[in-house]
Amino acid sequence: MKVLMKILFIFLTVVAVYTSFSQNVQLDDFVGEDKLAHAGFYFFMTILGIYAFRWYAVLWVAGLSSVLELIQKYVPTRDSNIFDLLSNMLGIGMASLIVGLIHFRRRRRMRGNLSARGEAKDGIIEKVEDPFKFHT
Repeated sequence: MKVLMKILFIFLTVVAVYTSFSQNVQLDDFVGEDKLAHAGFYFFMTILGIYAFRWYAVLWVAGLSSVLELIQKYVPTRDSNIFDLLSNMLGIGMASLIVGLIHFRRRRRMRGNLSARGEAKDGIIEKVEDPFKFHT
């Protein structure tokens, strides 16, 4: 499963680079559709990256997004837009936050510090091995 996630992540990286240099496609259905597409694409890419390559992928995705937006300034068929970059970062941030919250909650539950309703049984947090640490 992890190999499939790595392949999908690399594929999405190639798609991001290709679409950044291809001709500009206009989405005229409603205002903001382009920004929603940016946020959604980088949201999905970040989640895949975190589970495939751990948290280092967040830095990779944010860096890739920034570099691609900067390079688009010099591509004649594209235009660089700060709001595209902000949409990308919003998707990356939302994905990181959601995965982080899920990760935190599962770790606490695996330690036995949460009841079935999600309330802390005691104020003591025991040190346990990270269940989401990928061993290669």
